[in-house]
Amino acid sequence: MDETTSLHAVALGAILLARLAEAWISRVNGERAAAAGAVEVEHELHAWTQIFHACWMGVLVVLADRAAALDPTWTVAGALLLMSRASALWRVRRSWTLRRFETTDNADPWTRLRDPDGGSMLAEVLILPLAFGLAWLSAAGALAYALLCARRCGFMAPRA
Repeated sequence: MDETTSLHAVALGAILLARLAEAWISRVNGERAAAAGAVEVEHELHAWTQIFHACWMGVLVVLADRAAALDPTWTVAGALLLMSRASALWRVRRSWTLRRFETTDNADPWTRLRDPDGGSMLAEVLILPLAFGLAWLSAAGALAYALLCARRCGFMAPRA
């Protein structure tokens, strides 16, 4: 294993560990919300979001190994973004979830301002492929994720 492959593996490993930690926090908080009487809504959208994340990560893993050395500017930007995302998640760790819940009085505890997932994940999907020199994956992933975020945030109404 050469130095470039080792750096790629470290970068991708950090992203994967962050996603696994987020999934665990989300599960715990989702169970807590459900136990308190909240009802999960838009389950299908959550499933599509998870499929997107898995596919994006899979493509990144496969293609990153073919990339040349990591671009230092985008790598630093990606690392700062991951740290920023971790900090935001730490602040809302007891209430944040990847899933959307509503309470019986229709008050939705999930808000765009408390959710570190939407904007920062879009930035991550845009920035991290650039660290590996994969501009096309950056553009395609950002467009696909922007559409998912628009739907999740209520900017695109569900089809009847």
